[in-house]
Amino acid sequence: MSGVLGGLIGSLRGVPLETVSVQYLVIAGGGGGGSSAGGAGAGGYRSSIAGEQSGGNTSAETPLSAILSVPYTVTVGTGGAGSTSTTTGYGANGNNSVFGSITSIGGGASGSGSSNTGGSGGGSGPGQGGLIAGAAGTAGQGFAGGSNNPGGNSPGAGGGGAGAVGVTPATNTSGGGNGGVGISSSVTGTAVFRGGGGGSGARIGANGTGGTGGGGNGGVAGPAGNGSPGTANTGGGGGGGSNGYSPSGQGGNGGSGIVILKYPNTHVCTVGAGLTSSTSTVSTNKVTQVTAGTGTVTFAIAPLTLEYLVVAGGGGGGSAGAGGGAGGFRTATGLAVTSGSPITVTVGGGGTGTVSGSFGGDGSASVLGAISSTGGGGGGGSAYSYENASGRNGGSGGGAVGLNVGLGTAGQGFNGGSGGGANISYSTGAGGGGAGGVGGNGSIASQVTAGNGGAGLASSITGTSLFYAAGGGGGARNQNNATSTPVPVRGIGGSSIGGSGSAYTSVGSTIVGGTDPVVNTGSGGGGGATSNGAGAGGIGSTSGSSGVVVIRYADVYPLATSTTGSPTVTTTGGYRIYKFTGSGSITF
Repeated sequence: MSGVLGGLIGSLRGVPLETVSVQYLVIAGGGGGGSSAGGAGAGGYRSSIAGEQSGGNTSAETPLSAILSVPYTVTVGTGGAGSTSTTTGYGANGNNSVFGSITSIGGGASGSGSSNTGGSGGGSGPGQGGLIAGAAGTAGQGFAGGSNNPGGNSPGAGGGGAGAVGVTPATNTSGGGNGGVGISSSVTGTAVFRGGGGGSGARIGANGTGGTGGGGNGGVAGPAGNGSPGTANTGGGGGGGSNGYSPSGQGGNGGSGIVILKYPNTHVCTVGAGLTSSTSTVSTNKVTQVTAGTGTVTFAIAPLTLEYLVVAGGGGGGSAGAGGGAGGFRTATGLAVTSGSPITVTVGGGGTGTVSGSFGGDGSASVLGAISSTGGGGGGGSAYSYENASGRNGGSGGGAVGLNVGLGTAGQGFNGGSGGGANISYSTGAGGGGAGGVGGNGSIASQVTAGNGGAGLASSITGTSLFYAAGGGGGARNQNNATSTPVPVRGIGGSSIGGSGSAYTSVGSTIVGGTDPVVNTGSGGGGGATSNGAGAGGIGSTSGSSGVVVIRYADVYPLATSTTGSPTVTTTGGYRIYKFTGSGSITF
């Protein structure tokens, strides 16, 4: 059943019809070149590709609204056969290409006198001293062939192309006319010319060259100067054979056509038996190229898959220590969905900031079905305990007060930095690792400088570019009661979302308080300057922030059938977006 008939029946029955907009490039087979002849015309060129031209340099046509699940006929026209005569003779017209209601006309063949009309017209052959006009092309598909030069040596003209008229020889001794040029299209992601006219065979001078876009060259002057074939899948016209010699040159075959279909990547195109095809993804579209045969294509909505962002809870800052590591950061597309089966969502909490010289608490994992991101490692604490001074491993590793950094998880985050150590007077912690970079190292030199938190990574999955999973900055102190130098400088949280450490000078009890990481970013907490207390604004460490789980998919699909956990649901930019800040589930 044709697509048009199926749609009509559906409408009569009152069935709502779902459609998809399909842009197309339909090129017919090029005409065959004649013996002792001009060049053949290119196959008709019809295009609805946005921003490009259709044949005859006309505006792009309107895309076809294909009804889902209805088959549409596709035929790729073969090129016309070139003449095999060794005296004079005509080639054959190219064959039509079809996509549903869209038909491109085969290119016009060339002959030893007048030539044939077609998608693009054939160029005229030698006129025995008389003027012969080139054959006409089809409006909106291609140009006419060139006219011959009526001089005594009777050179033929080039075949018409999709983008220009075939070339008329300048003089009767200037050689054969060139084929008209085709049209460039980038529908496949690469600019390709197609639809070039064939070049004329020569009697004196140079042979005509095929038009850019697959046109075949004309035969060179001399006996049996055969024309070249048009290039396959361009609809290029065949070259004409040389004239005025015995034997005359034979004509080249026309190039086969092509049907190229471009449609949103939320849909699939099923190609039926009898067709040769390939499909690729270009930006947000799929492109199916049909290069041979006759059969049908059918469009449908692709199975639902999800794009996701899963960020675990960030690690807490260490007491008198280092910044916490960010929660693991995982994002990808193509997560398969089973209809009716709930997908578990777990949003990991942040690790706690600690007191009494302890390392910070580790963040908790965030989970989406089988996708799990590891909680951030806690920041190291007081250097007086080897265990406490080390950064904790995690999605991103916690910073250290000593040299033993917390390790990040491959594909989720980076290591924490190493600390500047500690003694009775000074302490400096490193920054926690982030999803986008290693935590900064601490140092004790002219200043007591803590390390900054590692950078996070940006994601636009919610429709706005936001940073997630940054490391916390380390804490710094000068507890030398005799002097306020060296000055302690706290570490700053990564990407302006990680918690910053605190700084403390005992002389005058000068305090620069720590800050909390931004909620639901999975960022690490700031390291404390001393082992006393915890929480933002004081000299203690701060806790890591909870993580987040975000999924989105194209809005051609319906809303989820059910959710738990009260996610925020928005539809924007062509997507449905579910943001979980608490644990729950989602079912499609």
